[in-house]
Amino acid sequence: MHPGWADTEGVRTALPGFRKALGERLRTPQQGVDTVLWLALQDNSALQGGGFYLDRAPQHKHSFLSGTHYSQAESDALLAKLDALSGCAPAPVPRSEAAEAPAGAAPDAAELET
Repeated sequence: MHPGWADTEGVRTALPGFRKALGERLRTPQQGVDTVLWLALQDNSALQGGGFYLDRAPQHKHSFLSGTHYSQAESDALLAKLDALSGCAPAPVPRSEAAEAPAGAAPDAAELET
């Protein structure tokens, strides 16, 4: 999720020019935290899996002309690395997704260590 640009200590100290330019258009810290709290209180079945949320609604993950993108393999590799670093067991893959995934699509933790 993204909190939107909120007038926080981080913005005040790291981006003073940005803060000055946006002025009153910055959100309050309370407005910035709204979506994360809302998400925490939702039933998972009501949410878009892997969604990127802003203002309690899913948004596009990549902005037009931003040059950002990622493949499913890159996404799977990142998730596997996070699982390995956290010591958590990987999240189970639903059978419908497991049947569609090519064998060996996500590298194991040993391949990801650098």
